[in-house]
Amino acid sequence: MPEVFGVPNELDRPMERNTIPVWRRTFGSWQFSVSRNAMTTQELEQDYDLAASIWQKTISKLGFERAYDQLVRTGIESLLAKDPDNEFAVLDIGIGSGAMTAAFAGQVAQPAKYFGVDLSGEMLNVARNRLRGIGIDADLTKSDADVLPYADNSFDVVMAAHVFEHKVDPKHAIEEALRVLKPNGVLLACITKQSLMGAYIHLKWRTHRASQDIALDWFRSAGADRVLVQQFTANSWARGFSCGYIVRKPL
Repeated sequence: MPEVFGVPNELDRPMERNTIPVWRRTFGSWQFSVSRNAMTTQELEQDYDLAASIWQKTISKLGFERAYDQLVRTGIESLLAKDPDNEFAVLDIGIGSGAMTAAFAGQVAQPAKYFGVDLSGEMLNVARNRLRGIGIDADLTKSDADVLPYADNSFDVVMAAHVFEHKVDPKHAIEEALRVLKPNGVLLACITKQSLMGAYIHLKWRTHRASQDIALDWFRSAGADRVLVQQFTANSWARGFSCGYIVRKPL
């Protein structure tokens, strides 16, 4: 079982304001840029608490359950082939209503131990109840993606749906996800696109506008050497909102 440490929780830190870039252009020696104040940890916690009761219904309506199924099937195929009898240790960062964990359990027949973190206590309650309803007793902790309370090399699979684009420094959060991932383990991530549909998310949640090239740069700068882009099926609203990424931690 992954070891849990008493790491100082991001929720206990003083409120801070940082900015997320929105637009930047260079003309000769002139550089023009527009940024927004990122949502603080406390603001994110409060807003996700308010959204918790309708979160699962919303992501289901938009087709994200099918998108997560697709990402899991593609992402862990090589792990299954390598060691079909392995009991996976799986961490869901920003677990929300538990949709990605449920997708993993639905796609993978072999045993697994599930862990999850989220800023929102209400989201954790929703995830706990929903996962128990499908036979999953996950170990859930209130924590932030920037300070995961687990030892290095703890998990076979780490998942993060629409987490990294919230962070002022996405590279740091990805480094933290890779830290707790075992060598040659798999990180499955969904990131909001820089698209017309994604613009609503950017405006509402003040997230990074991440093109595919920007997201790939985040992963590679964090130390990932193998990244596969997963476009979701064309008949899903999720395809317009998000893109999937399958990331291998180096040996």
